[in-house]
Amino acid sequence: MKVTGPGAGQSGGPADISGPQAPAQTGEKKGITGSGDPAAAGPAGPERLAQSGATAQISAALPQPGVVATHDLAAALKTGALTPAAAMDKVIDRIVAQQLGAQAPPAVSESLKAALRDAVETDPMLAAKLRSLGGGETG
Repeated sequence: MKVTGPGAGQSGGPADISGPQAPAQTGEKKGITGSGDPAAAGPAGPERLAQSGATAQISAALPQPGVVATHDLAAALKTGALTPAAAMDKVIDRIVAQQLGAQAPPAVSESLKAALRDAVETDPMLAAKLRSLGGGETG
């Protein structure tokens, strides 16, 4: 048995949609004005955002997950305002604050800071990098 959809007629072919419910064939859409030429409207979507530079400005302003800002510490280290050990302590403080947040119990924060300091001091590669910053000072 052959099943036909509504309005398919007796031939079983597709329904005739050329009536009043047919989509407009003129390219005109209700509420849209313009020449109808998509190229004349300029770029749309991601291309428009890329040209405006807005995404780069927004991305630069937002904190990046997993990234700890250290540019100020590097500048202070270069000028001699911070020792390498003090800079490392500040980096560790920032890492712990970012990972645990302000609501973390102080005992947990201190435990994590101690573990990170121990890793920096006992890992040969990290200890060598820290020594190279300040002539042998590690803690």
